[in-house]
Amino acid sequence: MTAALEFETELDAAPETVWRALTEPELVDAWLGPISPETGGPGKVLEADAPRFLRLAWQGADGDSEVAFTVSPTETGSHLRILHTVPAEIPAANDDAPTMPMMRAA
Repeated sequence: MTAALEFETELDAAPETVWRALTEPELVDAWLGPISPETGGPGKVLEADAPRFLRLAWQGADGDSEVAFTVSPTETGSHLRILHTVPAEIPAANDDAPTMPMMRAA
């Protein structure tokens, strides 16, 4: 069972500029942390269709998840949609506390 967090925003930048921010290491490191297709490191590229779609496997302290970025052109720049698919339950911050269920996607 999984849950998803979805975020959408309008950006005053062309899709190619947004793509650079999602894929160029020096820009990505400042925003998401290191992404390495070879080692994974927290993000590993699973699928890419420049400059429209990027899907990453994400290894975090709370377990594995996936993050997908969809970039669409608009009249004034780009629309960015981020979909983060996570396990339905994640460990609580306190190991002695019970696991808290995440919101389920509609």
